[in-house]
Amino acid sequence: MRRMNRTPVLILTAAAAAISLAIAVPSLTFAGGGDDDRDRNRDNRIVSLDRRVDHRTYGEWTEAWWQWATAFAPDVNPVFDLDGANAGQGQSGPVWFLAGTFGGTAVRNVEIPADKYLLLPLANGEWDTVPGFANPLGLPDPPSVADLRDILAYGTDDTSVNCAIDGLEVRHPRSFRVRSPVFSMNFDADFASAVGYPVEYVRTAVSDGFWLMLKPLAAGSHTIHFTAENPVTGFALDVTYNITVTP
Repeated sequence: MRRMNRTPVLILTAAAAAISLAIAVPSLTFAGGGDDDRDRNRDNRIVSLDRRVDHRTYGEWTEAWWQWATAFAPDVNPVFDLDGANAGQGQSGPVWFLAGTFGGTAVRNVEIPADKYLLLPLANGEWDTVPGFANPLGLPDPPSVADLRDILAYGTDDTSVNCAIDGLEVRHPRSFRVRSPVFSMNFDADFASAVGYPVEYVRTAVSDGFWLMLKPLAAGSHTIHFTAENPVTGFALDVTYNITVTP
């Protein structure tokens, strides 16, 4: 997301947005078993990119995530939150949105109801046609939708991402790259001011980044840790979620 300095900023988010599930999948556990069991769990805990949840694609869920992430003032916004106190803001339905940061480290302790999918952006960026923002490629202002995607590719292509769930590393996390459809957003007024937007309504936006839709976790304690770094933009983050899934 762009901020006051008008440079592209990638955000990681770990908060599953109000999303309905369309696929029935078993809850996951990561305890016990040998290497074969661990590998099966490693492969089966993530919804594949070609599957839908509540009839929505990954790309459609990422646009819902952006609409959620920009709808709250900074003092209660889950992206600004460092300890998880605001993780429950706006959560409803079968998918829970997780949030990253604007860069830096966060350790969040959260409770999540059972049977929730988790939408986790390992690293993501948004660009839109609101005028007045210089872009790193020197493209016309305001840019076309094709230009938006080129700008985001500049901020995404060289991003490295890593994620571990209950100590198991996600294999090939960069293979979960998702480009959203065109969407719109209604920013909270204080949020818009904090990130340097002259308007609260954004009509034409797109997103690009690396996202994981996790299947519901078993009741109990879980840890999700993810990192991202981009040497081109200088963006880096390190986020840990200590999650208690309540029955």
